Amino acid sequence: MKILLIDQDTNTLEMLQISLTRAGHTVIIAADGEAGIRLAEKEHPDLIALDVLLPGVSGFEVCNRLHENPATRDIPRVVITALSLPNAAPHWHSLSGQHDFKYQAYFPKPLDTRQFLQYLATHIDHSETERPAGPGVLIISADPAREAIVSLLKARKYNAYGYAQFIKPVEKIRNYPPSVLIIDETMLTPAAWDAFAILREQNPIFNLVVIAPPADTPPPYISDVDFVLVPPLSAWQVLRLVESLIDYRQAKERAEFLSEQIISLNDELTEARHVHLAQKEELEFVNQRLHELSDLKETLTGMVVHDLKAPLSAMIGALQFLTMDPGNTITEMSQKIIEGGLAAAGQMERLTLTLLDEHKLENNQLVLEPEPVNAKELLENSLATLQPLFKMHHVDAEIHFPADLPPIMADPIMFQRVIENLLDNAVKYSPENETVSIFARKVDGKVEFCVADRGEGIPPQHRTIIFERFAQLDTTADLGKVRNGVGLGLTFCKLAVETMGGNIWVDDRENFGAAFYFTLPEATLSDTEN
Repeated sequence: MKILLIDQDTNTLEMLQISLTRAGHTVIIAADGEAGIRLAEKEHPDLIALDVLLPGVSGFEVCNRLHENPATRDIPRVVITALSLPNAAPHWHSLSGQHDFKYQAYFPKPLDTRQFLQYLATHIDHSETERPAGPGVLIISADPAREAIVSLLKARKYNAYGYAQFIKPVEKIRNYPPSVLIIDETMLTPAAWDAFAILREQNPIFNLVVIAPPADTPPPYISDVDFVLVPPLSAWQVLRLVESLIDYRQAKERAEFLSEQIISLNDELTEARHVHLAQKEELEFVNQRLHELSDLKETLTGMVVHDLKAPLSAMIGALQFLTMDPGNTITEMSQKIIEGGLAAAGQMERLTLTLLDEHKLENNQLVLEPEPVNAKELLENSLATLQPLFKMHHVDAEIHFPADLPPIMADPIMFQRVIENLLDNAVKYSPENETVSIFARKVDGKVEFCVADRGEGIPPQHRTIIFERFAQLDTTADLGKVRNGVGLGLTFCKLAVETMGGNIWVDDRENFGAAFYFTLPEATLSDTEN
């Protein structure tokens, strides 16, 4: 069957050409609509397969113009496209006007070649029903074994036919170009060579075999043929040769097709790699710039915080002197005001230290000196430091430590900073005249601490993000208090506790609001001796 393909997609054309040729069909190719119309009028193919999206004339217009032309009206037309189209008429030769586009079948892209070939075999009206569907083999020779060779090839499902002269099979060659042409050397005329050139254009797996007597030197046409047979001919010998030639040429065509696909894919991968490298370089530049800005920000923050420490220390010292000097006569109201100022100054001092040390902890620049320490003594010192804060908020503190609580292995200054941040947090969110409770117990070689207030608590969905830097939470508390600090204290606590080998988390505790737990390693006997 002669099939005209009209498509600008080279991948689809190559795939169809190889598949149709292997099935014994003749393939003609046009890359645009105008060329397809001209080839249809000239070659009068048995079937036209075309895409809708064509350069110049669209596939719809091609179908309509072919239908209006009496010379091409009865040629079945198949549309192969990625567009969604209405269903075609139910029969190949039925143009009943069910839709505006004059085509008989529609196949979506990507094309299923097996379905396409099956559809051709089922619906196309073949004019040569006696012709086998296998690859074509034409033998033009006066050799006595010609008929036996043709019979054996037909028995093996080849579309084989033989002639004694070159003139008769010319029309057959034009309509159904064979995959293998076997011809006597005496028939290699200029006209024959012209016909062979056309065959090679129409059939990519065309093979030319010449029957020639033995000679001492290679014939002049040796580079233009695929094989030279030396008589006498054997039917089985010719069968094996035909099988080998077709298999080799099909494998070669497939390899070339795959090679082109690989080259195309490699080009796409190379282009994608270049894009990826460019994006990577841009991201690296942006990341480097962000690091530089972050370092600058931390440097400026450190400088500002460091400069705040001196006046804060002087302020705290002056306020403490006023409260401790027995020679000063201060009214009760003034005493409360001074204590409030002292509490606020203490909070600011803890914030400045937190800002400095948090950055050092993140960058492993803060050197800790863990040692066996008495947690209760350090806690009592911290409570004494925070006494003005507790008084200002009218909140009390209770310590619930067992008498046999072992010492912990921790940096004493850092432990106090963690405790003070948690107590500061608990005091701020406790109702007035309530109590902040501090618990401790021994658990699996560690000591677990808990600082619990009687505020609104923290919802479960927020208990992870509360330790993130600058995290702030709002709660619907009747007391009007919200967890809206700068979001650094808890981040510092997490970094400090984990650096000392412990963990910190938020959990529920009966009859309490927010309960912050953290663990630190228990000091061993060898640690205590050292």
